[in-house]
Amino acid sequence: MTGSSPADLAVAYRSFGRRLNQALAAAEGDADRQAAARALVPQLEQAIAESARAFGIKADDVAATSAAVAAHIESIHADQWDDATLNRLRDQALRAGTALRNIEAAASE
Repeated sequence: MTGSSPADLAVAYRSFGRRLNQALAAAEGDADRQAAARALVPQLEQAIAESARAFGIKADDVAATSAAVAAHIESIHADQWDDATLNRLRDQALRAGTALRNIEAAASE
């Protein structure tokens, strides 16, 4: 996400709910993998909730919260972003992406 534009970040945030559902679906039928994957979900929720809080958005489930963050990102004109906010958002998106990859790995092992 380094150097990601606001539009890139909006796309990433929109994908988080879908990717989580896909990862958890991959573990269906295997209680151990499902438990291992679900144990990592709070890491994803925390990264997304931090982004939501920064924009004054109430955190809900992953899909709803990340979609709301994406919509808020898209509502801000590109020249209105300051570097600190954009870098913080990039960092949170990176953390969310890492959490998703960890969930996907736990669900498929």
